[in-house]
Amino acid sequence: MSESGHQDSEIIQFDSKQDAAELALELAQLAKREICFFGSNIDPVLFDSVAMAMVVKDFLRSSAKCQLKMVVHDTRQNIAQSHRLLPLFEKMSSRCDLRQTDEQHQDQQDFFMLVDNKAWLHCHSHGRYAGRASMNEPTHGRLLSQRFEQLFNHGSPDMHSRRLHI
Repeated sequence: MSESGHQDSEIIQFDSKQDAAELALELAQLAKREICFFGSNIDPVLFDSVAMAMVVKDFLRSSAKCQLKMVVHDTRQNIAQSHRLLPLFEKMSSRCDLRQTDEQHQDQQDFFMLVDNKAWLHCHSHGRYAGRASMNEPTHGRLLSQRFEQLFNHGSPDMHSRRLHI
């Protein structure tokens, strides 16, 4: 991976968990309106760090218009491991939406993060942190955005992560 301070439209190739986590954090720091993620779960490598939790929390508090949207296959492992983002979904439910993929999309094995429809990280195989990213490449960003909206609209609220308040 290249050094920090990537050129806006540069396509960045990466092939490690550390590089993927650093890029995801860099992407989240760029967010002004929306952070979207699709994957098999709320990826712990990308999202379960103190630094990422703080960036996402600050992002969501920065404006009432900011949104965090995720579509995943299953959150049971995230819940069992007390993922750091789960409390945000509960505390900031008006700005956070966690959905589970419908049956027709359960076989999709890639994962991606999308920020403001132009900055993105994309890996073609779940569990393998090799892929591409860009801090500002709206062409691929639009394609991922269209795909995310389809997944999001067909998904349903994640029942595993909802808590009962009695």
